[in-house]
Amino acid sequence: MAVKDFDWLGNSFGTATDNLRAKAGTKVEETIKEWLIERREVAREKLDEPKGSNPSRDSNATGALRASVGWKPLVTNGEEVLLEIIAEDYWDRINSGVNGTKKSFGSKYSFSQLDFNNSFQRDISTWIRDRGIQPREPQMSYEQLSYVISRAVIRNGVMPVHFMDEAFSEEAIKDLADRLGKTVKRIFE
Repeated sequence: MAVKDFDWLGNSFGTATDNLRAKAGTKVEETIKEWLIERREVAREKLDEPKGSNPSRDSNATGALRASVGWKPLVTNGEEVLLEIIAEDYWDRINSGVNGTKKSFGSKYSFSQLDFNNSFQRDISTWIRDRGIQPREPQMSYEQLSYVISRAVIRNGVMPVHFMDEAFSEEAIKDLADRLGKTVKRIFE
């Protein structure tokens, strides 16, 4: 016989049994949501940290990645509560970094050649405009600047930020388990 959710408690605990389920309005759901809000802030703060030796350099070109970090509504399927963390589709390349043609960060992502497509250069062009970066030389156009920066990024790679790794580390998952244990204990007190 399969045991699902908290059916093993039977009806003898009344409303306590309902509060143990991870559904809307329960103490368990509240605990999970509080934890998720804290974890989202950890990820966002990590993205805000300065990169390299320049204190004004962070991982927020437009702020879209930072704003996108979140989660989908909790889903329960019998015995499990599924948490789906979401972010812009490029989040893992920022989290893990991208190896350049000359520098390696040990990432699973890599620029395999120095050639690049026009969309990458357009993205770089948008990034320099969003950041207000000006060419050092007055005769240099934004297109030329984006070309130079694109080549440098491909050569040097993208340093990993590990914002998701830190926010949802094993230690963070253990913290959630501890909180849920305390929540369950309070329900039965």
